[in-house]
Amino acid sequence: MGSEICHPDGTLNIRGGYITVDLYFTDTFQYAKLYTMRDSVERILANLGEVMWNEPEADKKLASLSAP
Repeated sequence: MGSEICHPDGTLNIRGGYITVDLYFTDTFQYAKLYTMRDSVERILANLGEVMWNEPEADKKLASLSAP
């Protein structure tokens, strides 16, 4: 699963009661484009949990959704 620009990674923590989905971007241009739309992305996913972002200038290009 994944694509040439993004690779998903999931974590299920039964004891802590949360699920996390991370999207690792290998294409920095695509990550920067998605980052500019983060308000819309967060609004769409608001009922699922909190979205956390790395700044586009950071070495790691990661968007993470944690849901209880």
